[in-house]
Amino acid sequence: MLNDSHRPKPTVSVSEYTNRRLFLVIFVGCQLLPAFFLPTIVYGHDWPMWRYDAGRRAASPEKLPTQMYLQWVREPPPEIRLAGKPGQASV
Repeated sequence: MLNDSHRPKPTVSVSEYTNRRLFLVIFVGCQLLPAFFLPTIVYGHDWPMWRYDAGRRAASPEKLPTQMYLQWVREPPPEIRLAGKPGQASV
């Protein structure tokens, strides 16, 4: 007859399993938490309201770089005429 001596014993008790699970939840939470707040971090001086501040001074204490370069360009779409000739008013 077989007894319990040949059965493998669990290597982790229930309390150790709970502690490991809690540690994993906390660890993953601490890794993901900054990802939720990263978009709210503002580098430089933010413009919190119209014209920068309550005094409407429109001037930030942020310093501009000495060398500036073009970062983007917007080209407007071509003009669309619905009726008539150029320079002629349509009714």
